[in-house]
Amino acid sequence: MKSVRQWSPALLFQYYFNSPTAKFRPFVGIGVSYNWFSDIHLNPNFVQSTQNNLGTMLAAGAGKLWQTQVPAKASSS
Repeated sequence: MKSVRQWSPALLFQYYFNSPTAKFRPFVGIGVSYNWFSDIHLNPNFVQSTQNNLGTMLAAGAGKLWQTQVPAKASSS
């Protein structure tokens, strides 16, 4: 891959028990995050190399008569 932009905002909550000066101060925390990607671009040399070396084999496996394309995508989570 040549480049990709990752977005990952997070929301965190923490609650501390006891006073700030206590020797033992346990806490409870919870957090939520969501990650997504944009501006995904493949390196042209990688695409060309993959098509030249594997394109015909991948096309035959997929039952196609022409070379396959080399796309890229990333799933959000």
